[in-house]
Amino acid sequence: MRYFIQVLVMIIELAIVIIAAVVIYDMPKEPITWALVCLAFMTWYEQGGFMAWHPKNIRKFLNNAKAIGL
Repeated sequence: MRYFIQVLVMIIELAIVIIAAVVIYDMPKEPITWALVCLAFMTWYEQGGFMAWHPKNIRKFLNNAKAIGL
């Protein structure tokens, strides 16, 4: 279960970047698009960016998940 959660988080991080790129590509002249994408990226970056991709953080998560019984 914990491996599934880790992979899911990694996929969600990729989805944030891909969705932002698609939105900007589809509506490049809309100011609300840029504002929403900037807000999403700022929030994502402040929470650690590609944090789930760092081996140190992967090990921490897997150890913590094992400790709580996942």
